[in-house]
Amino acid sequence: MIIFFIFFIINMNHIISLILIITILFLVYFNIKKEAFQTCNYNPKGTTELICRDDCMESIKSDAFCGKTNEDKSRNCAMMCRNCDSPQCLWLKREEKIRNTSSVCGFVPWGPDKQACEDRCMNLEDRDLWGGDKCTQDACRQICDSCKDNDYCKWLDKDTSLDFLNKKEKSTIDPNKPLKQEIRAVPGNRKIIIQWVTKELSKKEDEIMGYVIQYYKTFTSLDGIFTKNISKDILDKDLNNKNNTFMIDNLENGKNYSISITAINDNGSGEQSNIVSVTPSADIKLNL
Repeated sequence: MIIFFIFFIINMNHIISLILIITILFLVYFNIKKEAFQTCNYNPKGTTELICRDDCMESIKSDAFCGKTNEDKSRNCAMMCRNCDSPQCLWLKREEKIRNTSSVCGFVPWGPDKQACEDRCMNLEDRDLWGGDKCTQDACRQICDSCKDNDYCKWLDKDTSLDFLNKKEKSTIDPNKPLKQEIRAVPGNRKIIIQWVTKELSKKEDEIMGYVIQYYKTFTSLDGIFTKNISKDILDKDLNNKNNTFMIDNLENGKNYSISITAINDNGSGEQSNIVSVTPSADIKLNL
């Protein structure tokens, strides 16, 4: 009986020792792999995917697990907002409505101003989501003009354009001043390429001498409005080519920018161009 008891005690010590060894090994493994269990934590939300990305970038700016660089953080925010399945992502209801619309352009209007709304509606990359070729310029203009929702169409309750810098009554515009230009913008990695075809007056003495570009962060306009002056010699030497390209760099990826341009001649500045809104991204590679 005594021998059996001694044998039992020895076996129990072995079992306890084995359990302790397993526990220690698990703790060591867990500490080594602790970083692998960490994730980038952000609950996507907002009225649009763009607002979701901006809010995400602000929320995770000091979170090392969301990326070591702004480009990494921007990529993670884009993925989390794009894959959102929460009721807090209000744009999902709009996209569901769009998918159920096939015979007409089903774009749901939104944006900081009407021009940005129209540009988004006609965006070649993803307009198939809401109607493809049915989203013509006229169709998109009518859709944006008919918007009544202040949450989506920001221009309904406040002036977010740059018009207050250059307001003129049409009746007082000098016919010798430059014509209104029409621009388009292409986003890149921390930059935006602006392109336009010069609209020129017929008189040689009224030719355009330069341009003023104005741009600002669409959803944080309190950060200020930036201005770039473009003299004639910066553009193509032969302005008869009329095809102009200008790059704005050192921008923030993931931030939406509103941009306009104004032509200048010896008689003064012309009417402000259309306003385009685009978002630079690290995922976009431009070969210029």
